Amino acid sequence: MNDLLTDNLTLEYRGSRVEHGTMNAYEVARNILAFSDFISVISKTAYGDKAELQTEIQGFRGNSFDIDFLLSIGGVVATLLTGPVSSPKDFITLIKDSVKVWIHLMGKPPKAIEPANNGFKVENQKGEITNINGNVFNIITNINAGKAVEEFIKKPLESGIDFVKVRSKTFDEEVFSIDKRQAQAFIPIETEKPIIEQEYRMGLTIESPTFKEGNKWRFFDGSSSFHADVLDQDFLTKVNAGEIRFGKGDILIVLMKFIQSSSFNTPLKIERAILKVLEHKIGIKQTGSLFDPKS
Repeated sequence: MNDLLTDNLTLEYRGSRVEHGTMNAYEVARNILAFSDFISVISKTAYGDKAELQTEIQGFRGNSFDIDFLLSIGGVVATLLTGPVSSPKDFITLIKDSVKVWIHLMGKPPKAIEPANNGFKVENQKGEITNINGNVFNIITNINAGKAVEEFIKKPLESGIDFVKVRSKTFDEEVFSIDKRQAQAFIPIETEKPIIEQEYRMGLTIESPTFKEGNKWRFFDGSSSFHADVLDQDFLTKVNAGEIRFGKGDILIVLMKFIQSSSFNTPLKIERAILKVLEHKIGIKQTGSLFDPKS
């Protein structure tokens, strides 16, 4: 496996149960599996589904209960390391930032989420706001990540453990430290409803109209291509009657509805719909029509 990232991570438990040796083997096994599941979600969010994660238990130590993991992520080419998670250090930062958002939300759904600075502003139920990127949002709303932190953080903290810590030996730093007062924060975060729903007036270049009912049109907004439903029935009626024809480079000035949502185990989903066609601007002058619904 061509490793993109290797690190030695220590999962540490401190508290009376550790001191009295009452953590049983089944509980430890569940914690190990849950921590591995959590790191797996992080790796696939950072590097895609083709990333291969290997976690290897290297030992147990100390008066606290320390579990040492050798972490290796590979299976994808190194050229992937060009985005927000472009180095092992960025990977550790992604873990840190995700844990901070769980603490920020304290086990409750976000009150509001809005786009901001290539990411999102997340407002908790107290009205406090933090800025996150899309990777962090996808992690905290992933049901597997939520169940994992509930298993290896929340449950131990509610049953006699005082602190759960993770350290990176490679970078000689604490990744996070959670105490039992914060235990309630670490549960799956529900965001089943649309998180952003806005309307915009904008100009769109027509790339591919569709004259079959139910199919989406393809547009270009100046930076990217996308499909969108056209919901303006008056406009569609004129198109189907042949009153409106389209040529190369034609632009529609529209009122567009933008919906961004997410559900468990899926990344952010964006849907667009044309609510009203306000104006049709003719593009390159032609002798015939490129798009004719009657042809």
